[in-house]
Amino acid sequence: MTIWWIVLRALTMGWTPPQIDEFRDEYNRPLPERRPRPAKRSAAEPCKPGMARIEGGRFASGQIEAFCLDTHEVTVGAFHAYVQRLESGEGDRLQRRVGHVSAGEAIGKGHCTWSRRERAPQRPMNCVAVDEAAEFCEFHGKRLPKDVEWKWAARGGAAAYKYPGTNHKPSAEWLNMLQAADDRYGELRDVGSYAPTPSGIYDMAGNVWEYVACETAEPRCSARGGSFATFAEEELRSAFAGRQHAREARSAEVGFRCADAVHAEDPGR
Repeated sequence: MTIWWIVLRALTMGWTPPQIDEFRDEYNRPLPERRPRPAKRSAAEPCKPGMARIEGGRFASGQIEAFCLDTHEVTVGAFHAYVQRLESGEGDRLQRRVGHVSAGEAIGKGHCTWSRRERAPQRPMNCVAVDEAAEFCEFHGKRLPKDVEWKWAARGGAAAYKYPGTNHKPSAEWLNMLQAADDRYGELRDVGSYAPTPSGIYDMAGNVWEYVACETAEPRCSARGGSFATFAEEELRSAFAGRQHAREARSAEVGFRCADAVHAEDPGR
């Protein structure tokens, strides 16, 4: 009698088995109440959060050791948080400097993301000098990538891709670049708006040129990868020599990402 009562009550109340709800739940993601769990670092990937391990190998310039590279370009939101953590005097001075472009730049400061840091925090940080970019990385226990490291990551290591992560001719469908020379300057996009390379790195081509580390004695430093205002295909190639900038220069086309050494896992973990 008890079994029939349960069946009758289930039919009258429209009850469905819990496993059916779970099945529907799985096929209707994303759900507001569910949050992704942070990825765990393994012994094979001892990089800081937000970084990907780039395996080393033999390159024309010699042996390259494995290293870690930011999966995304540094955002204006992250840079703003960094400025707020600096001592008041230093932070105030930095705020007055960023958000401007150097004289002679074709693209004006209207494209600098600093003025949009609260409205569009996921845009890449630009209009910043190379030494300021390096100081940001150092503050977070990182550094700017070496030129050879950036090139190695872009070409996919031994895969030797012609363009970052691919051999296909670049187009505005898979990276932030101009569709035609007369499109003028276009617009920046949030980091990660396009598919990543096989190594899990986003926006190595287009969006903003990215600073690479330069020696202290060098008056000019390189940036790689092209930008949202790039139309020339050769500038997007992994092997392109890069664009030269004075150390104090600021451009709406240039941003950066950080690199780090691969650290051994703590055996006590």
